[in-house]
Amino acid sequence: MNSNLKILFNQTSKDTLGNWNLNREAQNIGPNPLNNVRVVRHLYDALGNIVGVTQGSPLASNLGIRQITIFNLQLKPTDLTGIPQFL
Repeated sequence: MNSNLKILFNQTSKDTLGNWNLNREAQNIGPNPLNNVRVVRHLYDALGNIVGVTQGSPLASNLGIRQITIFNLQLKPTDLTGIPQFL
């Protein structure tokens, strides 16, 4: 993870179809623009095993200094190998 990307908001929810919706808001807090930003989200079970992985680009993949963007990722139940746990 780039230490210049600060997570401002993080929400994980399950919809009525069983899909996991992963929503985040992040800000470039570094001294330089960030280009081609990608996010990778790992989901873990209660034992710390990875049960799902998803990735994608934020709404704005090039971030100017102090610019904020949002990420919206989704995992289908069939993409999971176990039951994710959240703190």
